[in-house]
Amino acid sequence: MILVIRKLQMVACLAGFILLAGCGKIAQKQTPKIPEQLAAKRELYKSLQHSFLDPYGFSPNKCDSVLFTSLCKTAGGCEAADIFAAESKEEPGRWYRHAEHDCFDTGGSASDISKDMFAGIGTYLVNTGNDAARRRVSAYGSAHDWVMGRGPLSRTYLTPPLRWIFSDVMTVATDDWIPTPTNKGYTAHLDVLSILLRATARGNKTTQIELQYLKAQRDRVPRNAMFQAAYHKYADGDQSHAAAILLNENLFPAAGIPTDENYCTDYLWQRDDEPSDWGPCSDGHKKDGIDFLFAAWVAYGN
Repeated sequence: MILVIRKLQMVACLAGFILLAGCGKIAQKQTPKIPEQLAAKRELYKSLQHSFLDPYGFSPNKCDSVLFTSLCKTAGGCEAADIFAAESKEEPGRWYRHAEHDCFDTGGSASDISKDMFAGIGTYLVNTGNDAARRRVSAYGSAHDWVMGRGPLSRTYLTPPLRWIFSDVMTVATDDWIPTPTNKGYTAHLDVLSILLRATARGNKTTQIELQYLKAQRDRVPRNAMFQAAYHKYADGDQSHAAAILLNENLFPAAGIPTDENYCTDYLWQRDDEPSDWGPCSDGHKKDGIDFLFAAWVAYGN
């Protein structure tokens, strides 16, 4: 179904039917200056963060750790973490969910790695210009038919929209792929992250089709600061909506990193705005501030 939609989009573009609506590239708008109050909160969270991370400096959400730690490092946090500790030394280009490489063996996860982990890894590698590490992923994937580890193929098979990032970033220059229908929850987070990743690989340019998808997610969960920041990054450069969420004391207190009294889930942007996730609880999980840092980075850079 997606291939059919993709072909129809390409035909329409070639025929000129949606020249104004879908085919052209849209450059990132001028980045506004980060508000002083938000900049101060970002530096505070970075300074406090180390006590909330695990002994490797990784996100404490162990078997999703390489995703969140990659996003954290992209945003200038998790400075002590060596993200490449999650890459195999024996099989370069093979990545695991955590520096200990044991989530599958211990039953902590049904797979060694997954597509959302590679979206995080790709975000870090592309934004830091680490082409050598990106090529190692490509070489490993090509040698293993793009099955990137043990576990169900639904998790471990690297699909083309992500594969292109590691194979040759230039191939995404004509890629208008978006999911149909509009996804929800953690899949929506992966969609938006993937669009941002492709846009970065194009030289900070997105497409009309992708921008409409970003708008749909922004409208669907208006309190999601990452979705707000991603849409406005290319739509108009107005990051006041994302800033207002990040400055909301009920979610992100100025006195320190959020706790369960602020919200229950560990990373807000991969959850829809439901009380069970966005409301307070007493689960005792430590927050690490990665959701705040990454949304601020999408909006304002480093």
